[in-house]
Amino acid sequence: MRHGGRAREGTVIDTLATIKSADRKTRARGLSISAVLVMFALVIGLPVLGFCAVALSRYAEAERRDAENLARSVARALAAEVDKDLAAQFAMLDVLSRSPLLASGELSGFYEMAVLALGRRDVQVVLRDRDGRQLVNTREPWAAALPAQPLSDVDRLVLDSRRAQVTGLVQDAVAGEPAYAVTGPVLERGEVAGLIQLLLDPARLTAILAGPALPRGWKAAILDRGGAALAASDAPGVPAASPFGLASIRGPGVTEGVRTIADAQGQAQLLAFARPSAGGWTVAAWTPVAAIQAPLARGWWLLAAFGAVSIAFSAVLASIVGATIARPIRWLAEAGPSLASGQRFAAARSYLREANEVGQALVEASVSLQRRDEALRDSDARLRSRLHELEAVYETAPIGIVVMDTALRISRVNRRFARIAGQPGDEPVGRLIWDVVPGLRQQAEPIFREVLKSGRETRDVELTGQILASGEFTHDWLGHFYPLIGDDRSIIGVGMMIEEVAQRRRNQRANAQLAAMVMASGDAIMCLSTDGVILTWNPAAERLFGYAAADAIGQSARILYPPEAAAEFEGNYRRLRDGESLACDAVRRHRDGHALDVAVNIAPIRQGEDGPLVGLVAVVRDIREQKRREEHVRFILRELSHRTKNLLAIVQAMARQTAIKSESIEDFERRFSGRLQGLAHSHDLLVKEGWTGVSLKALVRTQLSSFLEPGDERLDVAGPHLRLKPEAAQPLGLALHEMATNATKYGALSVPEGRVTVRWEHDPEGRRLRITWRERGGPRVEPPKTRGFGYQLVDWMVASAMDGTVSIDFAPEGLEWVLDVTDDNLSKSGHLSEKPQLVD
Repeated sequence: MRHGGRAREGTVIDTLATIKSADRKTRARGLSISAVLVMFALVIGLPVLGFCAVALSRYAEAERRDAENLARSVARALAAEVDKDLAAQFAMLDVLSRSPLLASGELSGFYEMAVLALGRRDVQVVLRDRDGRQLVNTREPWAAALPAQPLSDVDRLVLDSRRAQVTGLVQDAVAGEPAYAVTGPVLERGEVAGLIQLLLDPARLTAILAGPALPRGWKAAILDRGGAALAASDAPGVPAASPFGLASIRGPGVTEGVRTIADAQGQAQLLAFARPSAGGWTVAAWTPVAAIQAPLARGWWLLAAFGAVSIAFSAVLASIVGATIARPIRWLAEAGPSLASGQRFAAARSYLREANEVGQALVEASVSLQRRDEALRDSDARLRSRLHELEAVYETAPIGIVVMDTALRISRVNRRFARIAGQPGDEPVGRLIWDVVPGLRQQAEPIFREVLKSGRETRDVELTGQILASGEFTHDWLGHFYPLIGDDRSIIGVGMMIEEVAQRRRNQRANAQLAAMVMASGDAIMCLSTDGVILTWNPAAERLFGYAAADAIGQSARILYPPEAAAEFEGNYRRLRDGESLACDAVRRHRDGHALDVAVNIAPIRQGEDGPLVGLVAVVRDIREQKRREEHVRFILRELSHRTKNLLAIVQAMARQTAIKSESIEDFERRFSGRLQGLAHSHDLLVKEGWTGVSLKALVRTQLSSFLEPGDERLDVAGPHLRLKPEAAQPLGLALHEMATNATKYGALSVPEGRVTVRWEHDPEGRRLRITWRERGGPRVEPPKTRGFGYQLVDWMVASAMDGTVSIDFAPEGLEWVLDVTDDNLSKSGHLSEKPQLVD
């Protein structure tokens, strides 16, 4: 035996020697950890640097695109600002050209009005006749001698096109200073009677270019049609030379773009241009390309420096880390023979966590049996403690618990079941359950048998019965039945838990009634915690606020308050926590954000009559319809007052003008009554339509119905179904009544063979409405020698009220009256609604 042991020991020693020799040969052939880590660092670092270079290249490309987009947006923004300024000048020119003072020839009044309207010195108004002679110049005092100003190409274009135009730089004939001008026609009876011109200081354009739309380091200029610079951001107050030729930024159909061009000094510039919609001008913005590329050049240098430093640092760090890893591995290899010989192994600590874990595992292997024994002892102690806890729970449980064998004899009961059975202590033990609680047998015996047979528990069984201790008194119980499983997984008995539920049933019925009332209520009802957290949420609350119960419960009631009502929320719940009730009208917020007018009633919930506050109950009623009715009444009253004042003003003006032109009281009464009747017809239509608008066809037929018999074929009315705004219906109705009165007295309706045609056309794209009144077959027409109130009413009064123009042709074969207005006089839809409604 000894000899065999020595032989085995020698075999082991030889094996260990062989392993060590092979290990030394393997280590001699392999690479060190430091060398591997250095190569690994290089393999990782070079692709990272390559990726950084690619990323920097793409970043440079993105920066170039961003710079072009910025240049394009700057040019567009400046062009938009120029368009906005020109639009204002065109609007001012249009207002001045339509002045009644020009139509009446009161040039001195027009001069004063123009000076007051402009109110500044950088804009001057010049009025000229068709030959270019200056009639008004706000730069000079009234009646001062004004020099002649020959017609320019732009002036002739305005005369031919009858549309306003903008010029490039011109020379002010009075002041001799450079300016740019907005020139428009002065129309008189549809013909160009003269030219009106706004002379503007180029410094206005310089201010636009130097505004917030131009980034720092950028320059901008505005070029006219010929390429001359009107203004430049770096030359305020004076016209500047064009920094770039228009040939480089013009092309067929090109309105905007971005170019890279060299300036006069040969430096590359990133140039963007855009053309405003008016004037034929070009807005250019530019910045040096070098300023954009400077950060990218710095980025390439930083990348190169970072790459060199990173590679050197990675190599040094890999060498240090490799040496740190190799040290504990060598120590573990040298400790192997000690473990093989059974010697105690003491682990050494190193900086390498994995090596420490291996060493610790070797140490723990020597004491694993001792720890296993200690764990078993601890587990046994915990098990005993758990059994004591379960025993305490069993005995003190608030429900009765009874354990029976398969014959349904009681093995054990807890204190609560003993009290229920009226037999304290262990008296029920050993007896059949029916001997203790006879009333359970008929109801519970089938359940016991089924549990013993199937091995499945049965819960929440309602039971009623009597017990021996209480005589005839009937008890209500809730029973739970479960099988008892032995070590071999067989059923060794049955258990029962039983609890009194009489009071619970009464509480459940009361709660069910209350819950049914809450669920059926039309008002939002919710329970809240004392700090405003939603605990319950009925269907009416879902409908009112838009939150489903699952979304609302658990949220703070702050979600129902508008964002600005934080102070109101805190104040309300401070008062409620103090025990106060709350009843008020308030504004709350729907889930989608719109406001809700509600009546809120919140009351505290106490534990007992005088107990502590445990919660809040809130009832919220939707009063939006009530608020809408109240607001509607206020709206009706305001609208009635407004309409009454307007109507009285119209009647007053109509009476005054009619009285001026009337020859006698009878003539005044006849004329005034007729016009009043026409106004009344328009007013009746507006009332019938709820003051939302009037059908144009209904307005025409209503105004002419007083002058024609029903079915009279002398009237021909046709046009699309359109609705007029109330403020347009009244002046048009008066004009139609006046036209019908004139036709009945002097025109086509004065003879049987006469005929009146009323047509209207709507151009949605041009936003124009054209109404034509044409008479044929009546007496020969001659222009009136005098123009009274009726003529003024159908001419400039209706045109002024509807912001349009009127043309009247007194042709011998019949009168023709044309009203041309914008479609701003139409109601929102512009089409006839079958059932007009009064809107709030």
